[in-house]
Amino acid sequence: MRNKADVLFYHNEVYSLPWVVFLVWMVGYPPYISLRKMKDDFKKAKKIIGQDVICVNGCCYGRGKSENKGDYVKKCGQSFWEFISGKPEFYKEIVEPLGYKAKERNDKFNAEYSKVVNKFGESFSSCYLKQDKSINWEKIVEFNSAIKQPPKTNTV
Repeated sequence: MRNKADVLFYHNEVYSLPWVVFLVWMVGYPPYISLRKMKDDFKKAKKIIGQDVICVNGCCYGRGKSENKGDYVKKCGQSFWEFISGKPEFYKEIVEPLGYKAKERNDKFNAEYSKVVNKFGESFSSCYLKQDKSINWEKIVEFNSAIKQPPKTNTV
């Protein structure tokens, strides 16, 4: 079993049992967790908590044909976000804030990525470009395939 459930909470006064939620980030089961493994995790969670619980397989997007899977409940997309928040339209409300966070992270990533690309370009240029700035393919093939690796150099 994973170290812990992704979410454990009491949903509301109507449902007095605790809910154990394992999240997946895609509608189908991800490769690292099979349906059988997830069901086993739910059984272990029930034993650890020591009382009846409602187990939920939550997916942040998509839609499911039937939520009742017998041993557990599967909630996808709007149904999942309404379950978590109690608001039917919450799945739409979170898009804009998530977009801002994603842009912020993308900007940071792009800045770091540009540095790496520039560093690689400088290194490649100094090692594998001829004076006329054409690629020295012989040097590249030698680096990649020669029996004895050539010494590292900063110039061609």
